Amino acid sequence: MAVFDFLKKQKKEEAKENKEAQLETKETEQAEKLGKEDLKNEKKESKSKNRPAVSKGNNFDVQFVKLIKRPILTEKAMTDQVLNKYYFEVSQKANKTEIKNIIEKNYKVKIDKINILNERKKKKRWMRTFNNPSRYKKAVVTLKEGYKIDLGI
Repeated sequence: MAVFDFLKKQKKEEAKENKEAQLETKETEQAEKLGKEDLKNEKKESKSKNRPAVSKGNNFDVQFVKLIKRPILTEKAMTDQVLNKYYFEVSQKANKTEIKNIIEKNYKVKIDKINILNERKKKKRWMRTFNNPSRYKKAVVTLKEGYKIDLGI
């Protein structure tokens, strides 16, 4: 039995070496095509795909992602944008000062006032039972004149 285990280990090691050799040849071929610098950048990007990360384009910090879940884009919210009012769904633990600091920092605007509402979602009926969906907190942010937030609409 020990002989068979030894042979199995040798086969596994040979397979690993073959895979490594194949990867090296692929990398050298890619390096010739793209250039060494581009290959290094691709390796860095592929490593960062495994980790959860914040969007690089918007430069939002981690606290922003935890506190502000999403902008609310309803018909009423769209009409209130003319009055410099923006609606956001926020974390249940967020308070006015945290929301104000985070939005001012990430969107680079000045806030006039913030109103917070604890909303209930509509009850959903399924057969004989009623389901109560989870509650959420809504923040109505009023900006000072001359400032706007681009929500990417």
